[in-house]
Amino acid sequence: MHIVILEKHESWTTDLTIQSIKRYASDIQISVIKKDYGLRLNKIRSYLSNQDILVVCQSGDTFLPDFVTWIERNCHSKNSYRGIIIIHEGRRIPVVFFCNSHVIPFSEWNILPFQHYVREDQLRYSDDKRWIYWKSEECGYIPSTRTLPWERREVVEKLILPIVQPTHHYKGHPTNENPIVTVGIATYQMGHMLMWAVRSVKNQTNPYWHLLVYDDGSTDSTTNVLQNEAQGDPRITVLRGKENRGKAYALNQILNHTCTPWLIELDADDWLAPHAVQSIYEAADPIGEDHKQFMYGDYYLWEQGKRELRYRGIQSPKWEQLERFIQSGTVICPRIYSTDALSQIGGWDEGGLYKGRLYEDLELLYRLNMNKVSVTSLPSPIYHRRLHSYSVTHQAKKNAYPKWLIDLKSKSST
Repeated sequence: MHIVILEKHESWTTDLTIQSIKRYASDIQISVIKKDYGLRLNKIRSYLSNQDILVVCQSGDTFLPDFVTWIERNCHSKNSYRGIIIIHEGRRIPVVFFCNSHVIPFSEWNILPFQHYVREDQLRYSDDKRWIYWKSEECGYIPSTRTLPWERREVVEKLILPIVQPTHHYKGHPTNENPIVTVGIATYQMGHMLMWAVRSVKNQTNPYWHLLVYDDGSTDSTTNVLQNEAQGDPRITVLRGKENRGKAYALNQILNHTCTPWLIELDADDWLAPHAVQSIYEAADPIGEDHKQFMYGDYYLWEQGKRELRYRGIQSPKWEQLERFIQSGTVICPRIYSTDALSQIGGWDEGGLYKGRLYEDLELLYRLNMNKVSVTSLPSPIYHRRLHSYSVTHQAKKNAYPKWLIDLKSKSST
């Protein structure tokens, strides 16, 4: 048996876990992983034989004396199972993994940016019948509930667990028959984050969507990511440009290939909530006198740190404040467009000061407002936005944005 401790915070909580193990099983091999959880777990498992057992816990978890005995007693038929899942406070936590032919790799950072959920992510790939289930109080394993205040554990788990271990599983073969919404992703050199965005689309509770991805001349891992994700799914279309021509050009290519009445723009480093497509279906009225032309809403904001994403709460932009947002460089998302309205104003502007490579989203919203489109907001957040050092919000504080703003105002006044 090999026990791996995923250290999330202070080393003293790791010491507590080690002490609880050594107290009754001093000969068990223990490893502590402080970063790159998925990568290093896969490396450790590659060294183990098919008969070995891998226990994966987090710093602060504790074990009672009967844990090893309990594991050995329940592993006599392990060849037909993937491992053991502990039920704690209604949550499913894979803790024990059998190193047999049924193993699947742990997700690494480019697939799962929330690395401390690397165990739970195993549940998305396998049938429940391949797991043994036990309650935590019956097996001698006590998960730690200690967190730091900024982590907001309960809120974050409510948002993330439906993606890493979905409660719904789409049955049958995927089909692109008669969707009303296209998800458009324009991406460039974002292969390290793109997988999470695509996964959030494939994990929708409503499976009737079309995903259009335009790769704007990437030279990184983007091609491989898209090839793997699109394989066998007719709902996904991948378009590729030979050279990088900018975000506005890429989005216009997506618009030109969109055959649905609605298009939601998804940045390659952001992701959708599982109910996003269903919410759009419910909010989209049939074409008529009150036909909507643009939808938006509140969104979840995350800040990219060195080791993990930190949840910063719900942001609530108001269309009535668009002028102030444009002045400050603050974005509105999600952005869900009627394709008719987009076509009527000519899509995204590929000209201007930066040739559609910067601030193309705010420029488009400005023109939609000038054309007095019909706007409505969704009743609940469906979009997760990732904030990092090279996002538009940070760029707006530099010289580029004031120059662009002057150019925008000068064109609108002529």
